[in-house]
Amino acid sequence: MTGAKHMWLVVAAISLAVALVLVGGRRAGTTAAGLRQATADTGTVVPDPVECDIEPRQLPLFDETPVAGESGADPSPTPFVIPDGERADEATVDAITEAVRGSLACRNAGDYLRAYAYFSDRFLHDLIGGPAGVDAALMAFLTESPTPVAEPERLTLVDVSEVRRLADDRVGAIVVTRSADEAYADYLFFVEADDGWLIDDRVFLSDKDFPPAP
Repeated sequence: MTGAKHMWLVVAAISLAVALVLVGGRRAGTTAAGLRQATADTGTVVPDPVECDIEPRQLPLFDETPVAGESGADPSPTPFVIPDGERADEATVDAITEAVRGSLACRNAGDYLRAYAYFSDRFLHDLIGGPAGVDAALMAFLTESPTPVAEPERLTLVDVSEVRRLADDRVGAIVVTRSADEAYADYLFFVEADDGWLIDDRVFLSDKDFPPAP
């Protein structure tokens, strides 16, 4: 992950081999017209750091227990197709949106242990690389006192759409976020936990991934 600059699930490079927290997708400027329209100011929100009130993940991040559903790198991935499913009810849409907003609030707060609390064990393992990815530089970073991101650099939640219940009991959604300069889109998978929904996987989207405009 060296040199990774993706948006809201990976926001900081700690060492030559470590890229952290909160991932992102393709620029909105390269996507379909519907995505470009979604980056208009109407309906967007910049999650305030004070909203980051979830209990943080505890250190160490990983134990020796194998992570269920751990995915390995696919040398020949098939083209991504947005999965079909039943449209989620309003309560589920609200809960998914709350999870995304909360994770962004923690990123804007610079509080990565709390941001990690919005990720499933499997997803966090994939992002960091399990115990082998936790080096001294990462540990030092995670144990520092959180410093909120300057207001002009905070991430904006633009849109959460196409929220559907999937065949594997997860929920999927298209999520659009924006920095001061660019907008990004991801397809996020969510898994239900005892106290809410957790981000379980993500796919960077391009214009061909988006459903046609109505």
